[in-house]
Amino acid sequence: MTEDDPDDELQRVSRRIMGGGRRSPVPRAPARLLDTLPDPAPLRSGGDPRRR
Repeated sequence: MTEDDPDDELQRVSRRIMGGGRRSPVPRAPARLLDTLPDPAPLRSGGDPRRR
């Protein structure tokens, strides 16, 4: 493992690029998918339809 060298250009660039943390669109993907789906049908007043 290399030591931190504040004068190393590659390390400075790496810290600048990764300094904001990980920015991934993955957590937003499920929300976008759910927005495209139709609303579920309301439950009937008889309760859970699987219990018949």
